[in-house]
Amino acid sequence: PREGDFDTSFVTMVSDGDLSDTLTVDITVHSINDAPTVASALSDTTVYEDADDLIIDVSGVFADVDVASVSDSLVLSLDMLRSTGPAVTALSSTSLTVSFQANQHGVQEVVLTATDDSSAAVMDTFYVTILPVNDAPFITSALSDVTVDEDPDPTVLDISGVFDDVDMETTDDSL
Repeated sequence: PREGDFDTSFVTMVSDGDLSDTLTVDITVHSINDAPTVASALSDTTVYEDADDLIIDVSGVFADVDVASVSDSLVLSLDMLRSTGPAVTALSSTSLTVSFQANQHGVQEVVLTATDDSSAAVMDTFYVTILPVNDAPFITSALSDVTVDEDPDPTVLDISGVFDDVDMETTDDSL
């Protein structure tokens, strides 16, 4: 029999009281591939923008009964076409890293797939919500010192381009 097959047999006997006969019946059950399943789905999570990387152990997310019985194996992968949003995702073995881009917020969809040796697959999708934070405005170029005499006419200083705020690009902030 093949690895993972199950063999059993039984003997049946018939008798008329004086004479008897036996018959041995052999049964072989051939294993078939069972697709992997989601054993423990990843939970949606929420962080603030500019957060430290989120590192998730995904070793217990998927299961496959064939791994123990027929030495099947699972290969984990990220669906990069469906894993979209304001973060960068990377998978190394069973460690999933979600890296947050500076001053970006929104929802990151992450699609993780487990595929067995027979190409049967299952996906788990979860979402990382990245909340905005109010970043302080900053000086982009210093003003030159100005010296004026007492009682002068009004002096006009052009301060356009002196200050900036990254939130003006992604929210309704203004200076």
